[in-house]
Amino acid sequence: MGTCPIAGRATASHQGEPPLPDARYNAKSVNQQPRNRGFTVIELLTVVAIFAVLTGILFPAFARARETARRASCASNLHQLHQGFLLYAQDYDDRWPAIWTGEWNARAGKQLNWAAAILPMVGNRRVYKCPSDLLDDVYCSYNANLWLHNRADAAIRCPSDCVVLMDGYTGEGPEYDGDEEWLNSPTDPTKFAVFGLNADYTIWNVVSRATRADKGLPRHHGGNNLVFADGHVRWSGRLKRWGEPGAVQALEGAIPFSREIYQTGGAWQNR
Repeated sequence: MGTCPIAGRATASHQGEPPLPDARYNAKSVNQQPRNRGFTVIELLTVVAIFAVLTGILFPAFARARETARRASCASNLHQLHQGFLLYAQDYDDRWPAIWTGEWNARAGKQLNWAAAILPMVGNRRVYKCPSDLLDDVYCSYNANLWLHNRADAAIRCPSDCVVLMDGYTGEGPEYDGDEEWLNSPTDPTKFAVFGLNADYTIWNVVSRATRADKGLPRHHGGNNLVFADGHVRWSGRLKRWGEPGAVQALEGAIPFSREIYQTGGAWQNR
């Protein structure tokens, strides 16, 4: 009988207090607490693989975008050079300048070749270099249609089909050596190459001058830029590189030599 009050007091002392947590529940809660851990090898490899895929997709896209911008800048150069030809013709009885006289020396008494002749009208030597042309052994990135040599403007039958300039490379000939300082000095009374512009920058009929791969040709997405006598600039379309099977046929198909270069017959030659 004497134990009942003790039990009653114990019961009364816990009134209003929360029940004691179950021991098993408490242990489980401790085990479920978050733990700090690093990445697993599989997770790291997955991230690396994703980056590799994105790099493979994005980098070529960035490169194409940069080349598209350079192609647009090249087209602007060609447009400005064409304006130089027109201004020259206005000053010289509607005749085009000499395209190539065979002489690089401006002190030899011959006409200046086209790039040097229109320099006063163009005013900026940077316009002569395509931004995609990384070569430093020539000072002009464009070759001119030799058929236009001192041609009367009225003799151009179809200006929209007559190429004036196109991306190209003529090679290091004996006519000009850009490493010789005395060839580039305007004050030299005997030899001056007009900073390398009074040299042989002509198309001729040579496929390699338009598609030589070791000289970075074709320059723009597998093709070249061209400016025509009426002033419009267009991309040639994809060309094959010189030495590849079908390179001559591809160039003839994109830029028919007899119609768009000399306009007097003939064809591109595999050289």
